[in-house]
Amino acid sequence: MSGSSPASLSAGEALGLSQLSFPLVPEDFVSPDIRKNKFGSGISVGIIAREDSAEAWRIAHKRFPATQEGAERMKLLLSAAVSSWQPQLAAVPIPDEAPGQTYWLVPFRYHHTFCPYLVGNYDEVAQAVKTYLDGGIRTFVLDIPEEPDDLWHARTAVERAVAAMDR
Repeated sequence: MSGSSPASLSAGEALGLSQLSFPLVPEDFVSPDIRKNKFGSGISVGIIAREDSAEAWRIAHKRFPATQEGAERMKLLLSAAVSSWQPQLAAVPIPDEAPGQTYWLVPFRYHHTFCPYLVGNYDEVAQAVKTYLDGGIRTFVLDIPEEPDDLWHARTAVERAVAAMDR
């Protein structure tokens, strides 16, 4: 069941269904109290991972430029939003460019897609995925890949996250 509003979480719990939501920064999934009240067991996220972090970011910036037109489209969408997650995600207080930050909102903030992205080298993305896993997330619905290799690269990062959990 999709949704992160209190009503959606209650309905999913009452029906015994897994919840799918749009994730906030990975660190927000560390606290069991926060996780239990705000998030389900699945997230929708994009992944751009490569062996080299600079290459992953080059691809990310090329695919999802931060444009004024995109910002205006998102502002219009948010003014008419009926879903609780869109304003919540838009309000995450991280800058568009934050060195060392794997969690990236530019694809969402500039109306390219409806989910955040994890961007970096395999190990950086794996650490973010592991944080979600440690927080109870068990289902990852990936954003539509642009290139067939995107899935292979995402798989590499996810496999590293899973392997790190076994340690």
